[in-house]
Amino acid sequence: TARKQGATSVLQWQTVAEQNSAYFDIERSSTNDDFQRIGAMSASGNSNSTATYNYVDATPQKNANFYRIKQVDKDGKFTYTPIRLVNFDESNNGTLLAYPVPATTKLFVSVPAEFAGHMIMLSVLSSEGKLVKQQQVNMLGGGQLLQLDVSSLPFGVYHVKVATPKKQASTMFVKQ
Repeated sequence: TARKQGATSVLQWQTVAEQNSAYFDIERSSTNDDFQRIGAMSASGNSNSTATYNYVDATPQKNANFYRIKQVDKDGKFTYTPIRLVNFDESNNGTLLAYPVPATTKLFVSVPAEFAGHMIMLSVLSSEGKLVKQQQVNMLGGGQLLQLDVSSLPFGVYHVKVATPKKQASTMFVKQ
């Protein structure tokens, strides 16, 4: 998970078991494509029990902060966690955000924290209101960033909407 706490970003992740794990690199990007290493933590190495890790980014960027964790094994092999977003743009707090605009193949959707812990329906609608894509997503925690494949959509303007039975949020994006 990733969440804003005051002027910092708090990242937390867990491993259920570890085998030959060496360390974790904490990476951040402002554009969701050019990640830079901002910190590192030692891993448990070999473990059959749950381990919880925390990292605080004390100097997040002013607007969008995309985070991912790179788990590196002792043999150099690595895997990445899903990307999470913490947004320090106060004008966008509590709103659904879509990146990049215009989108070409992938669209990333940042869902407001108020949807955390709920099952949501994620919908993409054409500018005429026709449903073109829909999926159910379990929103695990704050900062969850959803990735949509929009490569098959024709060029145009679309709406992306998230909804639960009690609340909804939407925004527009352009497919190029």
